[in-house]
Amino acid sequence: MNINFSNIKQKSSDFITDFREYWTKPPKGNYISYKEIGAYSLGGIGKMLIGMLAGYLTLSATNTLIGSVIGLSPVHIQLMNIVLGFLNAVFTIIRGMIVDNTRTRWGRFRPYIALMGIPMVFLTTIFVFLPFDSMRSYNIKLMWTFLFAVSLSFISPFFNDTYTELRTVMSPNTQERSMLIAVSSIIASAAPTITNMFVPILVEKMGTYTSIAAYRAIFVPLGIVGLFFTLFTAFGTKERVFVSKQYKPKIRTLHAMGQIYRNKYWWIRTIATWTAFLEGGITSLFMWIFIYHIQNYTLYAAVMTINGAASGIAMFITPYIIKKIGPRNLMIFQNLLNIVFISLMSIFFKIPAFFFMFNFISLFVYEFSLVGDPVIHSEVKDYSHYQSGRRMDFLFGTAGIIGLPLTTLTGIVIPLIYESAGLTNNYDILFDPAVRNSMFATLCIVSVIGSAINLVPYLFYDLSETKHRNIIKVLRLRNMFEDYIGNDLSPRDIKLCVEEIREAREYIVMEKIDTAGYIQKLKEAKLPPALSDEQKKIKKEAVKAARHELSEAKNINLNIDSAQLVIEELVKYESGQDAEKLALARQTLEWGFDGIKNLDKSILEEAKNSPKDNDDQKHLRNFKIRRARLLLSLKKSIVKDKLQEINTSELEAAYCLPETTKEEINLKLKAVSAARKILNKYSLAAEAYMAAQALIKDAEAYGKLAEIEARYDEACRDVDEQDRLDKEKRDAAKKAKQDDLERIRREKRERRDAKKGGKA
Repeated sequence: MNINFSNIKQKSSDFITDFREYWTKPPKGNYISYKEIGAYSLGGIGKMLIGMLAGYLTLSATNTLIGSVIGLSPVHIQLMNIVLGFLNAVFTIIRGMIVDNTRTRWGRFRPYIALMGIPMVFLTTIFVFLPFDSMRSYNIKLMWTFLFAVSLSFISPFFNDTYTELRTVMSPNTQERSMLIAVSSIIASAAPTITNMFVPILVEKMGTYTSIAAYRAIFVPLGIVGLFFTLFTAFGTKERVFVSKQYKPKIRTLHAMGQIYRNKYWWIRTIATWTAFLEGGITSLFMWIFIYHIQNYTLYAAVMTINGAASGIAMFITPYIIKKIGPRNLMIFQNLLNIVFISLMSIFFKIPAFFFMFNFISLFVYEFSLVGDPVIHSEVKDYSHYQSGRRMDFLFGTAGIIGLPLTTLTGIVIPLIYESAGLTNNYDILFDPAVRNSMFATLCIVSVIGSAINLVPYLFYDLSETKHRNIIKVLRLRNMFEDYIGNDLSPRDIKLCVEEIREAREYIVMEKIDTAGYIQKLKEAKLPPALSDEQKKIKKEAVKAARHELSEAKNINLNIDSAQLVIEELVKYESGQDAEKLALARQTLEWGFDGIKNLDKSILEEAKNSPKDNDDQKHLRNFKIRRARLLLSLKKSIVKDKLQEINTSELEAAYCLPETTKEEINLKLKAVSAARKILNKYSLAAEAYMAAQALIKDAEAYGKLAEIEARYDEACRDVDEQDRLDKEKRDAAKKAKQDDLERIRREKRERRDAKKGGKA
């Protein structure tokens, strides 16, 4: 085999050049620079370390610290987990309201990432230093464990989930998201790889995993290191959400949950999550084989390090697989492979060498979902944003409360399997091969069943990458109009959006291409046998040309579909349900508070009698019913509470105040705080009236398209000038750095020459 070293050298040189070029500025068409990817990835190391500490307080029957060390029964652990599940329902609502209504100049998520890791490390460290050995009462151990688990359960999502959600808003591009998730996961996996290498060896010196002294030795240093790394993400990343600069998050929890429930893709992903409870049945087998069978922690460290390599390799190739087959097909592929290799583990778990081999491959396959599922989650949120017009993040978790009864019931399945095998609070029975092998066989079987069930929901997921890209285009257009009215539209935004609109107008008049002829041509190009080298070359070129023609035809059809969606968005207020909503909004403002005061229940009856023969009519009917109820509620506030209309534009002006200096920032914070108090009270009562005002304002903005297009040439000149200035600035910085390096080299040479001259 001939290796082209010159080609390898050239590619390496190109990579280094690109890395330097795009260290602080992303490539054209992308959103994230290499520096920002690095900052997010290093923060992932901190998140992994702190998350590992929090994992030791998880109320799970497989938790060695709580079960084996402290000595709590698996069923009691699960019962506490059930109670915690109901408490978490309340916690989730509170967190959703707090985070999704957060607006700071640092973004929605980064402040929580910077701060909330501190109480997590504090709680986990204090827990392992509690004197469990001197606690004579089993109930006292239960009480302290439950108290700390509840506290951590409330706090940890402010840290863990904000880090996870941050990657969904750093870029709207599916490929870039998958690359960010993969790269950050590979780098962040350094944390468990290193800890899995050294912690077992440390534990062996301190005792065993059944000794609390081992946990006390590792918690403090891991917590401090974890907090340090999270600062990279908190201060080195940026949130990019396609919302108007005028957008102020004010989300009603119940209304937001209703909008999420109308998102079919949310249901698909959520059902897949609900059906995954059996798939994790084998989670504890790997550690238990070492603790209760092999009892060699040095070997355990080595095997864990090897398993870490599976994670890194899988993370590296997953973005390329997603690019080829998409996230939906990746999840289906992953579950199919999982069924195969867990089945093999169930056959060979009595032979450690074979078990570890198939476990390695199973872990490798599982890592696909750690990239694929977050990508799908991001797309689901974007679709919800497109549907509802509101950006929701944490409230997706709140909506998941609907599955609490189901997850409560399914959560008891694995502990019941433990109980049926005789495992209560005496984990020492796992030293008995007969007990251990029987339980392991059962857990492997239920995991195979879980993988098969988990595969089914993804068969119905049809949010393709093309459809998602079109949704992002529409969101960008909506923001363009809103920001133009608010005088916040940048020249770059004008250039990008106008070019997309012009491209859509070109494709909308085209007819779709029938690709059947191109497919047939490709088949024919593959048919002739290639005997000689010349024939092989001709056939290869013919196949390549046919594939290119087919790809071009498919791209034209995709662009026609995209153009249809863009043009429909531009004219949405001219006909259809959006036009009817606009007419209702105008009617609301014509009534004013005086007219609303005279409304009666007939407006609700009329709304309920609206037609509902198709999806559009059903959606409009639901809109009318909700509007009628809100207007009747507003009537009560006007009559009973003497509510009066306010000029919200004057209050909203507080959000547009400058914040370039410390004094301006303090002034703006005070103004925003005062405005928020007034607006919150008014918006709760006058939601329908304010929604009507916003809709009319939005429709007026769409009428400004001609004005926006007239600024295109000027915007192009501004963008070119800004790019030129940025390039000059980068070149100047690069030259200054090179001059500094040359100066340092020159000074070194002078000192070296002077030293030689002195010796002479």
